[in-house]
Amino acid sequence: MTHVSKFVLSDAFIIDSVTENKINEFDFVAFKNTDESKVLIILNKNEGDLNIKINSINSNAVNIGIVRVEKYSFKAIVDILNTR
Repeated sequence: MTHVSKFVLSDAFIIDSVTENKINEFDFVAFKNTDESKVLIILNKNEGDLNIKINSINSNAVNIGIVRVEKYSFKAIVDILNTR
């Protein structure tokens, strides 16, 4: 468990997002840091555990954070799956 700011720096900007996703109760936000690293944050609104599988044809590594959402806010505890 770690804080989301470990991977999303203060000068990062959003490069893509999916919000209000009614199908699977997840929202996604992708950030790009100024050091060119990319971070995908998954906002998990479900009570249960979240299992994800990433298939990538791009050799660039992406940090993936799974965030448990409490009252639809960034409550800064995340499970990190670091693909680097």
